[in-house]
Amino acid sequence: MDDKNSRKANLLERDVLEVVSLLFEEYRDGVIPFSEIWELLKDKTNGEENPNNKNKIKTESYDSIYKRSIFKMLRDKFGAKDPITRDAKVRSLVFDINKKTIYKVIEKIQTLQRYLALF
Repeated sequence: MDDKNSRKANLLERDVLEVVSLLFEEYRDGVIPFSEIWELLKDKTNGEENPNNKNKIKTESYDSIYKRSIFKMLRDKFGAKDPITRDAKVRSLVFDINKKTIYKVIEKIQTLQRYLALF
């Protein structure tokens, strides 16, 4: 991956982390509906949802963002898991708010922000 795409991916991680952090204030138990994350991310990126494909938003900064990619990022990068009891109507993810992984990711994002500020 070239530098431009790498920076773009890192910025998307930062935006997703900011959205999840914001939602921690409302969902103090760490169980956050994915639809809330998706809607806030859509707002944050000025994304437009395609009426024919609800799994994709088109943004100026990141081009197309897919639900599956964001869901995978939340699991792989931020340690999100499925709740023990699942609601068939609402897909949620459980974040361990006190987990060191989240704080490591925050530190990584802050380091990336300092790095990107150099450009």
